Amino acid sequence: MARIRLSADNSAIVLMDHQVGRADLLRSHTLEEHINNTVALAEVAKIFNTPLVVTDGPSDGLGGPLYPELAHVLGDHPVVERIPRCTTGSTTRASPRPSRRPVARS
Repeated sequence: MARIRLSADNSAIVLMDHQVGRADLLRSHTLEEHINNTVALAEVAKIFNTPLVVTDGPSDGLGGPLYPELAHVLGDHPVVERIPRCTTGSTTRASPRPSRRPVARS
């Protein structure tokens, strides 16, 4: 199979849930490195005119808003706001709670 060189015509950059409230989940690098790398990817997408897809959860939810540095670079670029997985009227059923053994108290 022939190798195809990546270009703006056959690739996209996807940034998912780069929200302030998720920053405490990072363990492999610092928050500063994470934000710098994320902002750099968004800037690269703009410079090379590469399709950029950005997702975000509800800004009033646990994740909070996008990193301000990323929001600044994005400007008026559209951001796909995801909806919570379990909403009223959802057909998704929660898994049953595991049974718990009674705890003996003295």
